[in-house]
Amino acid sequence: ESLDKEVVRRALLATGYRGDGEPPALPDEVWQQTSARYIDAYERLTGTPFQPGAYPVGPRILEHLHVS
Repeated sequence: ESLDKEVVRRALLATGYRGDGEPPALPDEVWQQTSARYIDAYERLTGTPFQPGAYPVGPRILEHLHVS
């Protein structure tokens, strides 16, 4: 099972998007499937359950950017 972004690529191609201009919005289902695949990979690699970070993520990302 591949862990690349093929699910997202296929969904974009299905809308007719070919990489030019602003990409169309994709259904939540596409993002949920993609997230589930990466969560599964994380859990297999680490042997621990995935624990989502605090939300909203914007302030957390900015905080880490300033710390680095």
